[in-house]
Amino acid sequence: MPYFFSLQYSAIQKTILRHHRLWSMAGISALLSELNEIQLPEITKRFNGDVLVAGGGKFTARFQEESEALAARKEMIFVVATNFPMLEFQASQKPVRADSLQDAKAATTEDRNNIPPYPGLVAELNGQKRAFRGGGLTFNPHMILCEECCVCPATKVKHLTVLEKGKRKTQKKHLCCTCSRAMEEARIQFKEMTPFLFSSEKNRNKKKAPGEKNGFLKAVADDTSRTSSYRQQTTLKQIYARYCAELIRQDVRMLDIMETIKIPFNFEDMFAPSLPKQDRPVSQENNRGSMAVWFSDINNMNGKVPIWLAQKDNKLYSIFEAVKNVYIDITVTALARTFDAQVLLELLKNSDSHPSFLPFRIIIAGGDDLCMVMDEKYIMDFTLNLSQALCENRENVDGRENVDGREDHCLSTSWLAMKQKEYCKTLEPEHAAKIKTRSIKPYGFGAAFIITDTHTPFHTIHEVGEELMSRAKTETGRWDNSINWRIMAEEHSLTDHLLPFEKPLFIDTPPGMDIRGEENPQPVPADKHLSFKTYVDLCNRHKGISSSHLYQIVEQALAVNCDADLLKKRLMRLDSQERDKSFSGLLRDEHFQDTKGRLKIERIMTLFELSTIGSTTESTTESATEPAISAPAGEEQHHIPATVEREVRP
Repeated sequence: MPYFFSLQYSAIQKTILRHHRLWSMAGISALLSELNEIQLPEITKRFNGDVLVAGGGKFTARFQEESEALAARKEMIFVVATNFPMLEFQASQKPVRADSLQDAKAATTEDRNNIPPYPGLVAELNGQKRAFRGGGLTFNPHMILCEECCVCPATKVKHLTVLEKGKRKTQKKHLCCTCSRAMEEARIQFKEMTPFLFSSEKNRNKKKAPGEKNGFLKAVADDTSRTSSYRQQTTLKQIYARYCAELIRQDVRMLDIMETIKIPFNFEDMFAPSLPKQDRPVSQENNRGSMAVWFSDINNMNGKVPIWLAQKDNKLYSIFEAVKNVYIDITVTALARTFDAQVLLELLKNSDSHPSFLPFRIIIAGGDDLCMVMDEKYIMDFTLNLSQALCENRENVDGRENVDGREDHCLSTSWLAMKQKEYCKTLEPEHAAKIKTRSIKPYGFGAAFIITDTHTPFHTIHEVGEELMSRAKTETGRWDNSINWRIMAEEHSLTDHLLPFEKPLFIDTPPGMDIRGEENPQPVPADKHLSFKTYVDLCNRHKGISSSHLYQIVEQALAVNCDADLLKKRLMRLDSQERDKSFSGLLRDEHFQDTKGRLKIERIMTLFELSTIGSTTESTTESATEPAISAPAGEEQHHIPATVEREVRP
């Protein structure tokens, strides 16, 4: 009878967000992924164990001998505690002897000796989590404190190059072992993650031989397939490696570029000048754009994970690997479409020197969570591309089932529904009744993005982003891919309280669903929310609205307390003059009117807010001669809120 051991982390985000430097967050995140996906499985295999779950902050392994399980447990705890002294974690105090993982989870205190009174394998860890949520660290006072985390004693000295008043200076910093390792890990480059592309002379010769171009690209595809050695890398590194290979498949010239291009180390690295140096105005020399911070995680995982865990032990690892591979697939596809070869070639053309930086950096990628930062002008494209990639993958799974009748894919709704019924038969009637009430919803994600300055404290961004993402998931019923957002032009903007907006939104409204995610066999009524994709199309359609008119309309909406009839009268008064105005199309567009012809102010404001986000296409035009929308005499003129008062940048 085998023995089961489990370990889980808590407060992972607190560990990653120890301070607000990009390199620190990305480096700590990468090290944690390596710990859970590489180091702990290696220890398990060394003691003849089998990995069942490794990802999302949880690790479970099975051993045939208790002595091997205890030895592996001791080494795992040593590795976790010494590498991450600040990380809170819980581990089984004694391996559980059971026929299967399900039996181990259901084990009672009578079945086990010398353990706290927590029934079941997972319940024991949760009990530990509730009982202790802290850590202690002491060191001799004469030791130098780490200058980054200001918690641990410094063990290394790093010489960093910093930019001060336009001049590069070398700065000496004392770092602890954790911050030092995070800095080293944050400097990882493509040639280190995909050495076969850059170290093989045979491949490089193929690249230079036009007749063998297709053969080289096929080799790239084969070497980055799921059967290659790259499966031994962490989820985060697999995403980068496959993104690199995808760009080389798009354009073979990217082989040389990806060997030298850098992954951003600091937030400012993401912003490239929009013009070559000789054509660049003085005002753009030190121009730092706003960044977009992306948060997303997969919907309904709490309903799916118990069904997956209820399968046979020898199937568990392959099930979670399949889930992870889908996560990697859709992320790589979205990145390769948003930041394609043409985008990078254009950035290199405008850079002052070679190499240059990517316009994005992944901070967290593992389990079902994705957090990344990018230049704001790519965020709307990335939103649409990630949603499209997931929908294509979902349709591919359903299509394969329809063709050959297979229903063994762990992500398909039919497979999950079938396994849910089987799972309920093993539960107590009361518990089974609760499970049966949960409908199996399509595979999708909830997301949010925040547009803000690079100096905004990241813990503030993270807190707001998590709240927005939660609203996106709950207010759409988790039925499909959804999005919420905020433009933090100032830290405590009141814009959302002063103006109505239409968000959160489905990215593509599912057929037969309204914004609340309720089943509805009829088409979505015209007065329901538009999809995010529709808003992006409307932004392109109405991109000719001048920024002066945009700000005036917002100001007038505040002046009339968002009264749709009064605002429409003021706009029509100006529009009735001799020539069309830049906003004339809004008054005729049916998307901005209800069934009675009244303006839908919340849609106009949502359009305006999204139109202020920088994009890769032509920006809103500016006109210095636009006539003002005047209010009747005696009415107060209102100040434009910060969210829509931002300067419109290309």
